[in-house]
Amino acid sequence: MSADCQTVRARIKDLCAKIKPQGATLARMSVERGTLWARLYPLLAPTTVVLLIGLLIFARARSMPSSDRQAMVFQSARELPARTLLRAGDLRRPRDIPLGFFWLLPDLNAMTGRYLSTLHHEGTPILPTELHERPELPDAQTPVIAVSLKDDPVLARWLNADSKVDVCIGDGECIAPGAQVWAVVCENSPDVSNCHAIVVLTREQKQAVVKAAAKIRLVVEAL
Repeated sequence: MSADCQTVRARIKDLCAKIKPQGATLARMSVERGTLWARLYPLLAPTTVVLLIGLLIFARARSMPSSDRQAMVFQSARELPARTLLRAGDLRRPRDIPLGFFWLLPDLNAMTGRYLSTLHHEGTPILPTELHERPELPDAQTPVIAVSLKDDPVLARWLNADSKVDVCIGDGECIAPGAQVWAVVCENSPDVSNCHAIVVLTREQKQAVVKAAAKIRLVVEAL
């Protein structure tokens, strides 16, 4: 065998020796990548599914007619008279709203603490345009008194428009049984730390309250 052939064989041998470790390294890297993917897949798969569902819901919501989107409003949880000071328990989500579309509803915090302009029966949609910052006040001919509820925050949370109360003078006689609460007005609604009940009386009852010049006490008859 010539010297040239021996030189070529030696070079081929060296080249093969270099390639083998690289091949082993590539194989090991491939196995490691496969192991990493096997670990990540159970975590990524649910996230991907959730993202796809979210995109589908968003696309469907964007394709809804504007009239349907505007119908996504809270409903009255019970019969609510006009001038009702809205609290979270007075509102409920629509029962027929598609799953995943609750984010289209108005901000609940922006609705509580405001007043209804009209009577709403149970299940009636409450539109943002039907809410006011202050209740409608009675006309100037209607005798009313404002009774502070500051010392009775529990009563302030329960009383509302059209509640029935007995108006009493201190610990004594109740001079106006079954009086109507026109509205409950809070300084920092819906915070009840400084609220007043506007109570409708007759002229004679109001005169008796003024003459007594004593602390007024309300006893709840019906909420």
